[in-house]
This record gives sequence, C-alpha cells and structure tokens, in this order.
Amino acid sequence: MNNQQATQKKYTFALSSFYIFFVNNIGKICIGAATLLALLPFITTDDFRQEALFFGIGFFLLLPIPVGYLLSKFANKVVVDFEEEILVLHMNRTGQIVRVGFNEIENISTTGYIVFKLKEKKILYNNAGNADLIACLNKIKASQR
Repeated sequence: MNNQQATQKKYTFALSSFYIFFVNNIGKICIGAATLLALLPFITTDDFRQEALFFGIGFFLLLPIPVGYLLSKFANKVVVDFEEEILVLHMNRTGQIVRVGFNEIENISTTGYIVFKLKEKKILYNNAGNADLIACLNKIKASQR
C-alpha cells in the first residue's frame, strides 16, 4: 500500500464491469448461444449432424444451472472498513450485500481464490493477485489474533 492508502480507513475492491456483466447475464448469454445453434441449419447451407446440434443446444440450455450455482458463491466487490471493523461483500447474481464484522470471520485463505469462511457460509472472491487487498486482509488477520 502506498502512503495515501495507509491513512485511509475504508478500502473498496471490485472486479471489472465486464466480469460483473458476464456473470450476472450468463443465463441469457447461454440461451442466445442455444438459439444461434438452433438457427444454424436455417442460415447456412452446410450439412449438420442432428445429434451434435441437439447436444450443443442442450449443453447451452443446461450450462447456467451448475455455473449459476457456483458463481452465486462469489462476491464481485469487497469493502473493508477498518473504522467500523466490518467487511462488506457484494454477491454475484443475487445482488445481496453481506455485512460481517471482523470478529465474525473465522478464517481468510488466499489459495487461488480469496475464501472468507464465515460462521454460516463461505464466500469466495476472484482476485487473489491484488496486493492491496491481500495487505488489508493480513491486517484483519493480525487484528484477530
């Protein structure tokens, strides 16, 4: 963290707007892809295998179910407030805002993803390479000891 950030009490970390748009609209994107596959035999002159088209359409129609479930466990924005000692997590897909006190966080791990283990659930954040965020999380860990 640079000198200006060292005097700050509140830090906000957010993923890119493209990532947030993609994650929140994955179902619509997959339905659009399935529709394009369904229309493909009508707009081209190539012979398509019917089984491959049905597989592709089914794949894109069913893909949002497991992917949506997995992505709903991720946050797309993290706000660390040292003054109030709270962590605010903005969740993907649902738009839910989870506010937790530093003392309610059981563990924070940073292997691949940042995992916030709370008393009732785990919330993941996909930006483990952000050095400023890692420094803030290390400060939280140090205050819990």
